[in-house]
Amino acid sequence: MAKPGTRSTHGLVAIAALVVPLSAAAAEAAGDVPPAGAHAASGAAQAASAASSSGPSSSQTGGGQGGAGGGGPSRPTESELAVDLKGPYAIKQTRRIGGEALTGHVCTLNSDFAVTFETPPVTFQLKLKPQPVVARASAAVAMHGTWSYAYLLARAGESHDASGEYDVIEDLAARRLHLEMHGTDHVVFKGHDGLHKIDYAFDLVPTPDQPCP
Repeated sequence: MAKPGTRSTHGLVAIAALVVPLSAAAAEAAGDVPPAGAHAASGAAQAASAASSSGPSSSQTGGGQGGAGGGGPSRPTESELAVDLKGPYAIKQTRRIGGEALTGHVCTLNSDFAVTFETPPVTFQLKLKPQPVVARASAAVAMHGTWSYAYLLARAGESHDASGEYDVIEDLAARRLHLEMHGTDHVVFKGHDGLHKIDYAFDLVPTPDQPCP
């Protein structure tokens, strides 16, 4: 994964996880905002190893849908989590790479949920969808799923369309869950058109007293 400050052959600054829009300054000056329906979580991602266009990651930590092993798919549920690790959950930011801020509250991990990322001058939502697990690489991997986001800064000529997979890992000692996500972001900006690797993580902290609909 590229370290902060590394530059690609396209002159894009790579950071180790979350990428602020490449044209953030220009977009702010122009008053750009993401169009309706494209509010999907930039902040989420971008371990933009922006060195060169690269293909999607071929392997993931934890049980993916293509995992080896016998038996049919089964979807772990929150009932399988330790009592102290059941929801609802508050989003806890554990990384701060490009000035991003995470907010959100998750009632259940069994249904689709979202996390809000604020990466000035725009705000996005990371969309997460739980998926069946075929085989687990680790007993600590409690759940698995896919994530996505997409947004457009039309005046700046910049677009992002990202997706990947995530694992939810139990941490009984810390009484929280770690969500680790991996994937790629298709970035188009000023003549550059390529895929950038994404690695990011945040925590889900049980908040049993938090009301849910």
